[in-house]
Amino acid sequence: AEFNSAKFSGNADFENATFSRNAYFNYAKFKKDAFFNGEKFRATTMPASGMVVEGSLYVNGTFEDDVDWQRLEVKGTASFRGSVFRQIPDLTDAKFERPPEVAGMVVPRPVLARQPARWFKRATKADDVNKLRKLKAMAIAANDHERDGEFFAGEMMAKRGVETVTDSALAMNTLYGWLSDYGQSFVRPLVWMAGSFATFAFVYLCLIRWCVGRWDEIGFVVAMSARNFLPFLGSLIRFSVSPNDHVSGFMADYANLSKQGLNVDWMVGVGLVQSLIGTVLLFLFLLALRNKFRLK
Repeated sequence: AEFNSAKFSGNADFENATFSRNAYFNYAKFKKDAFFNGEKFRATTMPASGMVVEGSLYVNGTFEDDVDWQRLEVKGTASFRGSVFRQIPDLTDAKFERPPEVAGMVVPRPVLARQPARWFKRATKADDVNKLRKLKAMAIAANDHERDGEFFAGEMMAKRGVETVTDSALAMNTLYGWLSDYGQSFVRPLVWMAGSFATFAFVYLCLIRWCVGRWDEIGFVVAMSARNFLPFLGSLIRFSVSPNDHVSGFMADYANLSKQGLNVDWMVGVGLVQSLIGTVLLFLFLLALRNKFRLK
């Protein structure tokens, strides 16, 4: 269906229209409002580069393939609320007189692939960076923090191998995604925290077994992991109110194991590593909370 350079003098209503293949609207001009919406609205591809809408544009449908809306110009309200895009839409250089509505807009993440002899996955489409950057700018203009965060995460993925090219930068990008979904998930840091707590407890138990030959200090290694889990947690325990001559059960066990041959330097070294990891995970957890609820 071709509407290239078509001129619509009144409202153009394509509500619930279904285009089984391509629907071309390149350089089409709408003197009033344009409606591409409805529960049944479908289009495989919809090239609409240079389309001008002097009224308002309402888009709410499902787009199965590429959507090219470069240099789109909307002089009234622009709403993409609830639209589903199977590919990342191209709205680069689009102009909106008012901040566009992007609430509920569904856009996929960039496709990543591992190249031969490469450690880290890279984005397969270089132009996805600019596409997602534009979508993020639209969300910021509309004060839609949820979409802003989602498009930011997609942009970070799209930059792999395009703007983020060195192995060290790719490693940090990948790790940031794994640990917190680029600051968008506060569940992931919690899961990593739980895994870190259990892993280091097991490491402490292995050190005791190696130095002392015992596997029965479960309570001690759990307490050790809890103290080193977060830097300030050990300080809270250390400065809690207690008699001057009081020695906690944990410290008594620690002293007893040290007398039996436990390598304290190894325990302290592993504890420092755990504290560093715990601090990073706590920061990512708080960052995700801030991004989720837009805390100041």
